[in-house]
Order: sequence, then structure tokens, then C-alpha cells
Amino acid sequence: MPRGILSKQNARGVGKTTTQALLSPKMQRSKGALARSRSIDHQLDEERELRQKEIQLLILGGASSGKSTFIKQLRIHHGDGFPSRERATLRPHVHENIVEGIHTVTEHLPQFNITLQSPSTQNYLIEFKKKLPRINHFHHPVHENGSDGSPILERPASPVSPMVPRVKEMPNSMIEIIRDSGFQKCLAEHKTFERQLTVAEKHFLDNIERVVSKGYIPTLQDILYIRKPTTGVQEHTFHVNGLNYRVIDVAGQRSQRKKWIHFFDGVTAVIFFASLSGFNEALEEEHSINNLRDSLITFQDLSTNSFLEKTDFILFLNKEDLFKEKMQTVQLKDTFSEFKGENTPEAGLSFIKQEFMRLKRSSKQVYTHVTTATNMDVMKTIIRDVLQIIVEINLKKTTVF
Repeated sequence: MPRGILSKQNARGVGKTTTQALLSPKMQRSKGALARSRSIDHQLDEERELRQKEIQLLILGGASSGKSTFIKQLRIHHGDGFPSRERATLRPHVHENIVEGIHTVTEHLPQFNITLQSPSTQNYLIEFKKKLPRINHFHHPVHENGSDGSPILERPASPVSPMVPRVKEMPNSMIEIIRDSGFQKCLAEHKTFERQLTVAEKHFLDNIERVVSKGYIPTLQDILYIRKPTTGVQEHTFHVNGLNYRVIDVAGQRSQRKKWIHFFDGVTAVIFFASLSGFNEALEEEHSINNLRDSLITFQDLSTNSFLEKTDFILFLNKEDLFKEKMQTVQLKDTFSEFKGENTPEAGLSFIKQEFMRLKRSSKQVYTHVTTATNMDVMKTIIRDVLQIIVEINLKKTTVF
């Protein structure tokens, strides 16, 4: 190797060593600290960006308040829209609702001194009750726990009654039962039933020929009406406008609520559902407790909970359509004696809103929406507004961080 080249290489090496040697230990430490600081800032920026793009929503409320229907609306407007293959798998749940509806109506026949008009229909009913007994939705779920023992998932032991496939054996018999004039006369009194007929049961009873026909596939509207109580924890993800939404739906039965606290951490917002029409209804799982009063108490407990002190709430006062209909014939003051206004939907709604706002923590931000969760057109607009509110909540939280 030529001598000149070697000399230049040595010179470069010596120069670098000499420069490092000239830096004092203090200056070297400062330079290292600056590099670490920049690295930490970069990590924080990345974490902040991830948090801004991921939003966690906790859906809470009593059973049958509309939580699951809201999530179905999210799937319709911002998800996969329920592909045909999946819709077909939901047919047994439609049949389950029909079975429950027939039981509910026929169990109230004696109350109104009504009998089925046709002897053959009476025989069909005997056969129906033998083959398709009433389904118990409030069975014990199968538990799956995390490493710390906390519940991370629960699934029902039997998501669909094993009796439901037998619906295929007797569609004509069921049609005859439902179309019997005695059955229809009793059905017309359903608003006064001791055990309320659900919206789902009424919808499918009214559409009995279509939903038990060969090759039937549930429509989107049918899917919104399906009543299938959540008995554990279900998690759904949606990607909307560049943001990832993680939506957690937790069972609303009273026996399940002690587990809600396991999902409070990291929540962007709580969406709480209450049924307006429940003002004169009892809880399905505990008939001594008023549905709406239970929602008020539960809302108060959540909105004043220290773990959710800085969490904003979105309150859905759901089933507005049923509430307006019921207020035409039922007195709100009969179950809420503190209500002193006229028995109109407007006055009743104003009173119920005030009751919820009265029970929250004074500093708690609550956004209220009055909804009918089964209405696709209306819910599309409401969901758009709610998602915008959630984006603003999330931006506020990440900016403060």
C-alpha cells in the first residue's frame, strides 16, 4: 500500500480520537442525555398518535335497553353490513323470538277469558308447547378468566335453544295458532300483559308467514329486531375515517354488573342505554324492580364512580317510539309519583331527562340523545353525530396527555 494513503487513513483516525478526547465527561453525558430525550419524545409521539387513532367505547345499561341493537347499527353503517351467509345463521334466533312470543300470548289467554277458536288450533298449541317449551335466557354463562382471575370473556352455555330446529317441523301449525282469532284478540291486549311482549316478538308474530317460509333469510330490519340477550362480554372493532373503534358490550343483567369495573381502564367514553318505555315495566330477571328506576340508579352509580371520574358519558334514552305510544294510555305518575306534569310524551321526556341529570356528578359531561335504535335512517344520523362527539372527546384527552 502506498505510504501516502496509509498516512491519510491514520490521520483521519487520530483526528476522530482527538476530537472525542477534547470533549469533557460532562459534555459527553449531556450529548447522551439529549439523544435519550429525543428517543423518548419520539416514542411519546408514536404512542400519542396510536391513542388518537384508537378509541375504546364501553356500552353499558340494563338488559333490553338497546345496547346490542346499537352495535348492529354500527355494523350496518360502518362495518360489514351482515353478509348473507351470516344472516342465514341468525334465522334460529328469529325462530326463538317467535317461540317466546307464542308462549307469552297464550299464557295470557286466561287473563282475558279468551280461548282459541278452533279445536284443531288448540291441539296444535298442545303439540307446540310440548315440542317447544319456553326458553330461559338467564342461564348461567360459561366463564373464561384472565391470568389475574378477572373475567375477560363470557359466553352462554347454549346460545340457541336446542328446541328451535323443531320450528322447521311445524311452521304451518305455528301459523294456524297465530292466525287464530282468539290468539289475535289476546295479542291486541299485549300492552297490558303482566309479562311484556317484546318488540322483537311482536314484529316476528306479525310476519309469521315470511319468517318461517322455506329459504327465509333475515333482512337487516329483522336483524335489528332480533332479541338475543347478551350474557357475557362481546367486543367489536370498527374502522371509521382513519380511526379504530374498540366497542365493548357488557351484559346488563344485575348479576353481571359487578364485572363492569374490569373494563373501566382506558375507556374513551361510556355510552349508557336506558329504555324510556320501561317506566312501567319490571326487570326481566327481577320482577320486583322497576326497569327505568333501575337504569337511573345504575347511571348514578356509574357517573359518580371514581374510576370514571374523568370519563365523559353519552346517554341514549332509547325506545322513544314505544314511549310515545305508551304515554297515550299509561300514566307516568302511576310509577313515578314525583312527576307532576301533564301526561304527554314531551312533559314525560323532559322529566326523565332531568332525573338522569340530577343524579350525575355535577362536573360530569353527559351528551344526551333520544333514540329509536331499530330505526336505520334516524340512527345513521345519530351515529354520525355521536362519532363526531367521541372524536372530540378523544382529541381532548390525547392533547391533555
